[in-house]
Amino acid sequence: MKKSMDNPYRKVSFTLLEKNKRRRQELTKVLTYFFTNTETTLSCALDLDILRNSITFYVALLERNGLLQAVEVRPDRRTGHKAKHYSSNPSKWIKPRYVELSLFDRKDGDHD
Repeated sequence: MKKSMDNPYRKVSFTLLEKNKRRRQELTKVLTYFFTNTETTLSCALDLDILRNSITFYVALLERNGLLQAVEVRPDRRTGHKAKHYSSNPSKWIKPRYVELSLFDRKDGDHD
């Protein structure tokens, strides 16, 4: 990775990971994996050979820091059960729908 690029990994608070180089490397692998693949945590664990409970910890950490999002819920290709499919690629993220709320519940015929 080029150093001149804006590095998204810097956003993550590494307070729990500062002293453990292996965990930092695993977190980087997980974030990179979800950037290129839209998959479940199980697929990530099997493809990267990282413990699944570590993957779920990293996913929660990345979601809290806004670097990862569940983009869809559909059956997993390995188990067939519904599961969240994650992506760290912002172009695949679901955009929030903004609804304009009214301050008052007025009916069309009511005027003061």
